[in-house]
Amino acid sequence: MFVYFAELDSSNVVQRVSLMDSNDMIDEEDDSISESIGEKLCQRVFDSENVWKRTFKTTNERGKFAVPGGSYDPVNDIFIDPQLYPSWVLESGEWVAPLTKPTLTSEQESQGYFYIWNEENYQEDNTTGWILYKQQNP
Repeated sequence: MFVYFAELDSSNVVQRVSLMDSNDMIDEEDDSISESIGEKLCQRVFDSENVWKRTFKTTNERGKFAVPGGSYDPVNDIFIDPQLYPSWVLESGEWVAPLTKPTLTSEQESQGYFYIWNEENYQEDNTTGWILYKQQNP
């Protein structure tokens, strides 16, 4: 079995995510995968003194799968995606727009409309930001 480890810099920003063989990090006392053994293995293999944290692709353990440019929150023991836009704020491990996304009507949904965030519009007028678009048919 293989497991993923994320390398963190001194600011807890994810530098890279590496796939490692779990057979090399088995704790002989209880026959389980040891994160501390995995961290030491990553430091040795990649010649890095940085902190390495295990990240999980198929479960919600640690919030979400780590990605380069994202960060690790040691207080809540979760990984956080990179911030999408300067105006968005972090709430419970998720980036949230400063304005609530409008709800599409059922007619708009059926016609292929959707909203996307426009940071430039928001910076010019902080009462705007969500822009309604229509999906183009090929």
